Amino acid sequence: MNGEFDAVHVCVVGYGVVGTLHTRLLTGLGFRVSVVERNTAVWLPDGVRGWRTVEDVPADTVDVWLVCTPTEDHLRTLTRILALDPAARVLLEKPACRTAEIDRMQAVLAAHPRLRVAVMDQYRDSAVIARVRETLRTLAPGEPVRRIRVAFSKDRRLDVRRGRFVDRDHGVFGYEWHHMLAILGGLLPPARYGSYLARPVASGELRCLFDEQFVISAALEETWAGPVQVELFSTVVGDPAAAGTGVGAPAWTADFPLAHGGRQRLVRVESESAHVTAELEPVGQGPDGPLPRNVHRITARTPAGRVDRSHVTEFLMSDALRRLITLLRDGSVSTPDLRTLHRIALLSSHALHVGRLPHAVGPSTG
Repeated sequence: MNGEFDAVHVCVVGYGVVGTLHTRLLTGLGFRVSVVERNTAVWLPDGVRGWRTVEDVPADTVDVWLVCTPTEDHLRTLTRILALDPAARVLLEKPACRTAEIDRMQAVLAAHPRLRVAVMDQYRDSAVIARVRETLRTLAPGEPVRRIRVAFSKDRRLDVRRGRFVDRDHGVFGYEWHHMLAILGGLLPPARYGSYLARPVASGELRCLFDEQFVISAALEETWAGPVQVELFSTVVGDPAAAGTGVGAPAWTADFPLAHGGRQRLVRVESESAHVTAELEPVGQGPDGPLPRNVHRITARTPAGRVDRSHVTEFLMSDALRRLITLLRDGSVSTPDLRTLHRIALLSSHALHVGRLPHAVGPSTG
């Protein structure tokens, strides 16, 4: 730590799993951190002051508020902060709010022109996503991107049995899909990304698996962003293809090992003659051996058919916190992009009302 942030006060609202993680990362970066948490039984690290309510915090001492409450409390927490400081700088954990609250959130943002709000996003502007773009451009200069594929998998059933939340509004779309859309936005030109977000869901473009526990437990979207083919896949129950459901991980993902807990976070960009794939941390055992935390593997197939591997070391969460807090303090961001929430609402609504597949995934045995 070089003292860059030791005078910057970040107040973390909510000290659950995410709030605890962010508090640890922020203190490690050298920020001055306090926490708002109603549960007085929680233990706070040395040097971190605790408050019972937002109203207890001397707002004029806070540089940035970091809201880590449950999603259904985000908007309520934001309005309480604004009652103390109409020009607050606020970083919201994703998603910004529930989709049913989008209009209310937009009204609150419009009513507070001095407010600055960002939503936590560790992928869109990350170095590893930039490396994917740059590597393909170097391998196949002049060739346009033909297809972007993103696949995020994890078996969350054990987590749920341990008390983690279940998004019954959106199912699988409420977990990693926010990150997947952020990555897509980092790979597409803004106009093409906007065309994807505004595109209606056409017949046959979305296949989903339904589950009593998760509502929607897996989804595969195959669509277009202008001339670029887009493939997005996610599951919260491991590989659903094992149950013979017809909604399984795309075949190309089998070339990459799973990490602990069935985790797999893959990003692939393809041109006519080459493709580049990023395995985002945590990375499974590969030909280059086990990789330490915060190391991401890049696999490139060259136009000559050669396979090249490289690595990117990036502390995604810490770097994103540092970047977004700096942007908020500079006033470089104003309001969050809520189009991704509209997209997720559209996808989940389409899934629930069009072409349901049978319940086909049973309880985890792990």
